[in-house]
Amino acid sequence: MNQPPYDRPPSELGHPGVEAVVIGVDGQKAVVLNPLNARIQWPGVVVASSEFEQLEAPAKIYEQSVAFLNAAKVLCVSAGDEAVSGKKISWSNGSVCYYCIHIATELFLKACVSLHSNQIPKTHDLRKLLSSYAEALPQREFHFQLPLAWLQVSSSFERLLDRAPDQLYRYGIGNDGKGSALTHQFSPDIVFNRIEHLERVWPRAWHALCQR
Repeated sequence: MNQPPYDRPPSELGHPGVEAVVIGVDGQKAVVLNPLNARIQWPGVVVASSEFEQLEAPAKIYEQSVAFLNAAKVLCVSAGDEAVSGKKISWSNGSVCYYCIHIATELFLKACVSLHSNQIPKTHDLRKLLSSYAEALPQREFHFQLPLAWLQVSSSFERLLDRAPDQLYRYGIGNDGKGSALTHQFSPDIVFNRIEHLERVWPRAWHALCQR
């Protein structure tokens, strides 16, 4: 394998050419090089999971929810910018954005409920999770809207009107391999405004629970 070009041998992640840094059982450090990493855009930028692993379970779930919501916002902005510049965006662009919002919402509700009750909910039903969340934080300032279609579907997984949102948005099909019987739409403007609303409400709600 050809070695990446560099002035001096790199020794840490985030440096040109470095794929991984491995600590052996003898405590010695070994650097794995890869020519694909010869050119990097963000030198020295690396994040490790060690700090995250020190968090309690509810805090971990909350951090994950925020990350998924941030991902949804990036996807939404990218789709909107591409569309106004004349590029065609596909339904899959919107579908994946919706999936990130959906999983972010589920994780946020589970984080809050588990922090309040000391038990992580096992359900994926957003209606049930939202009800438990409202019991923990009944104040109106902590309320937020979910798309009506999500609530209609999650109200009964045994009597599905259409595909479960997380299944549909993630795979584009249901467990039976078939797509949706309905026509779904994605408007970057509407979705972006919803994401910004969640970005305002969620941190306030989480902070209020943490202060108890």
